[in-house]
Amino acid sequence: MPGHGLVADPFLGSGPGGERPVRRGRIVDPESCGRLLGRIADAALGPDRTDSVIVLSHPVLAGAVHRNAARELLAGLGPTRVLVLSSARAAAAYAGPRDAGPLLVVDMGAELTEVSLLVGGRIADARQAETGLSDLDPATLPATLVGTVLDMVKSMWRQDRHGAIRGALRKGPVLAGGGALRPE
Repeated sequence: MPGHGLVADPFLGSGPGGERPVRRGRIVDPESCGRLLGRIADAALGPDRTDSVIVLSHPVLAGAVHRNAARELLAGLGPTRVLVLSSARAAAAYAGPRDAGPLLVVDMGAELTEVSLLVGGRIADARQAETGLSDLDPATLPATLVGTVLDMVKSMWRQDRHGAIRGALRKGPVLAGGGALRPE
């Protein structure tokens, strides 16, 4: 949040068994997720949410059912506007303006790893592995994660008929998620 940095919930994962209401990019406990979103909104926006805008980013390959469930939970918070976009488009927007052409976004999260190819601001291709930072042995994390990403990029390369992936790789990827914060 501008001026506040990352707004997180200190109670996340403190329920029975330390469960999280969102697993692998999908809402698995709507009630807990609603409470979590309410606490975050209170901390970030305060009780008066008039004229507020909440941006919801979702995994690129999340289905409509999961996107709609999240949208419904956010509607309960009372913002005047909810903007919903894929995590790849959010990362590209946050990265700022770049020269025209294809863009590769690599999102290395806690429970998902996604590689997305954007052409003209739209998702042209995407791959997802249900493996993330929290799943991997810390000793092998960099090599394992790089191998997963490389496999997805090679798969995209084999199906690319117009050279978009090559153009995106020349520019270099936009890294997102917790893995982007790790120097290794």
